[in-house]
Amino acid sequence: MAPAPANSARHYRKGDMPSKSKRKGSAPDVWQDAAELPRAGLPDERARSRAHRRMTRYAMVSMVSLPLLIVLTALAVMSTLSRQETPPPAAESAPATQPLAMAAVENWLHEDPAPLPGASLLTWEDYEVLPLVVDTSTSQPDRTRREAHTLLVRSHAGTLLRVQVMIAVSEEGGQAVVGAPSLSATAGTDQDLTGTALWSGLQTDSPSPDVAKAIDTWVAAYTSGDPLALRQAVGDPDANHTYLPLSGLTGAKATTSVGAWLTEGDGDSAVRTGDMVVSLTMTLPWTGVVDDAGRLPQASFDLLVTDADTAAPRVVAWGGPGTGPTLSAYGNAVLGSVAEAPAAVATTAPDLTTEG
Repeated sequence: MAPAPANSARHYRKGDMPSKSKRKGSAPDVWQDAAELPRAGLPDERARSRAHRRMTRYAMVSMVSLPLLIVLTALAVMSTLSRQETPPPAAESAPATQPLAMAAVENWLHEDPAPLPGASLLTWEDYEVLPLVVDTSTSQPDRTRREAHTLLVRSHAGTLLRVQVMIAVSEEGGQAVVGAPSLSATAGTDQDLTGTALWSGLQTDSPSPDVAKAIDTWVAAYTSGDPLALRQAVGDPDANHTYLPLSGLTGAKATTSVGAWLTEGDGDSAVRTGDMVVSLTMTLPWTGVVDDAGRLPQASFDLLVTDADTAAPRVVAWGGPGTGPTLSAYGNAVLGSVAEAPAAVATTAPDLTTEG
């Protein structure tokens, strides 16, 4: 066969193209004869190592900063709460000029002729520091402190009146009454309020005969001067409690005016309990004191009666008029055994008779 011309082109079928690695001068493919080749998508160990070190640093920082953050947060909360708490009001003490103001009013009431015959001083109420205007045009301006004191007096007829007196106080602390006291009326008693019910929102009811008997038992013990008898009447089982009765009374009598049932709950859900509050008026027949007209002084009480809806009620607490709903069983007890209770001292009322 004749040789092909030198410039004739060689023809290959598709897929028979010689590889570039076999071309003259090309670099050999090192992976061509490898038994296994690395797979694509394998994790980068160096990147994983860097991420691990980074997470370790974050964890160490968190372990150190988290307790510190908790402490700082707690301090911030405590500081906020302390700022929000309202400090208790400071106890107001009477001024140093109070005794002088009271003495001035006492002396004024006892002047002859008396400005308010038969009146007596009841109490000191308050005072006000009057404004001070300093005259700077003079070399020695007036710097005297001026106080207006208000006191309450009772007239012979029982009317309450207010008296005001002025006290001057020097920079050195000297005191003096300036002028005479003033006199002004108070609002007095509102007759429309005298019939106000003792208790608000309670259903009134008449005490049963059993409740009346329990009240008589309490009155006898309360006026006996015997702490043990009073504790037994109250039924307090605590031997460390002592009750203090009145002494010097003979034959005190009680009159119950009205009672009311205590309830639990509010509004329509209120449920009546077996406890009752009772308003009591008790005579005070002091030993050795005789009134020509046969009249006896009286005192009023509110009593708390438990088991008032049973045949065995008992008076377990007492207080002033209107306090019944606030009373609690055995609330009048004082700590200490009966042997440690103060001796019953006869409470003798002042002699009402006059000579001549």
